[in-house]
Amino acid sequence: MDLAAEGKKINFGAWFGGLATLVTIVGGAVAIQQYYAQNPGDISGQWILEDQATKTSDSRYQNMRVRYLVNFVQNGNTFTGVGEKTGVQDEGKPMVELIGTERTQIKINGTVSRSAIHADFQDHGKLRTSDGAFDLKLNKSAWTGTFSCGAADSSGTSLLKRP
Repeated sequence: MDLAAEGKKINFGAWFGGLATLVTIVGGAVAIQQYYAQNPGDISGQWILEDQATKTSDSRYQNMRVRYLVNFVQNGNTFTGVGEKTGVQDEGKPMVELIGTERTQIKINGTVSRSAIHADFQDHGKLRTSDGAFDLKLNKSAWTGTFSCGAADSSGTSLLKRP
């Protein structure tokens, strides 16, 4: 038998084996992606949320930083949170820690995946309740992103980190 002629024959067993391997790898990758989509990172527990207004209709709040201490309870990819405002920092000044009745409540509910959080909040201030939202992306051990709020038509940056 001529060896050159044998080299040109298609080895269907090897071809089907390679195809089966490829299908297995793709199927495994899809299963891993679905697992992570259905099993988001756990954000339950205590967090510090800091918002800094970079845009506002009231110049008194320009670049103001507000800090909250919040506790999240997660159920699958949804969560709720309650907390209180613990500090306020005007531009160029040190953070002022709030005490007693100066501390107002915030309520949060949203969704989380392994790399993103979207949440709506209600900030129960002394004079009024303000609604808003934030969108965050996982950045190493903290979540960073943006917020928007009806109070003084404010928006800016947000940071969510463990205490």
